[in-house]
Amino acid sequence: MELYQFAISHYCEKVRWALKYKNVDHKIVSLVPGLHVFTIGKIAPRTHVPVLVDGETVVQNSCDILDYLEEKYPERPLTPQSSKEKHQACHWEKYADEEIGVHLRRYFYSHLLHHKKIVAPLLSTGASPMKKALFSCMFFKVKKIMRQRMNINEKTGKESRERLIKAIDKVADHLKDREFMVGDSFSRADLTVAALLAPIYEPEGYGLKWPKEIPEDMRLFREEHADKMLWVNKIYENYR
Repeated sequence: MELYQFAISHYCEKVRWALKYKNVDHKIVSLVPGLHVFTIGKIAPRTHVPVLVDGETVVQNSCDILDYLEEKYPERPLTPQSSKEKHQACHWEKYADEEIGVHLRRYFYSHLLHHKKIVAPLLSTGASPMKKALFSCMFFKVKKIMRQRMNINEKTGKESRERLIKAIDKVADHLKDREFMVGDSFSRADLTVAALLAPIYEPEGYGLKWPKEIPEDMRLFREEHADKMLWVNKIYENYR
């Protein structure tokens, strides 16, 4: 089994976490944005990651991959057994994918793409020295494509910042008197929310060497919201 990924991607982190949690033997193949299309284009219908390849089976999209792993490896389930809690967990996963994952990515890249020295090493983490060098040469072209495909500009970056704040507040309010997002045990809802918020809180288990310096607006954002979701680091410590 192989997971094709970008090491920086919080959607790929969802899958890395699920694979480790279920003790599934697998190989991680880290790709570089831009160059990844030559690899993914040969094995999957679309060119985005994560992509899980299990023999003849190819699964794309983090939510679909979690579904596949749940069906094939039912041990240590991530989906609640009761229909009510299953519905709630899937609801929170979808909410986090759309309101945290998308907007955190757009907001962060609206700043990071201005700083090649910070973001280029993050985007090429896990790649060979040759591919890292090639990516460095391609960076400005890749940056333009990323801006177009993710609709990243100053205006949308600010809008996503506000959407992200609302999502963090909603999750924090939901967790006021709870240990878990749904029910009394760790589920795909907790995994998803924690993984997608991880770039803000920088837990060690993510597997990325976080930069020591980041753009000022991002630094202030982290400081302003640091205490709201200490839960993220706790979930990482206990379940990652």
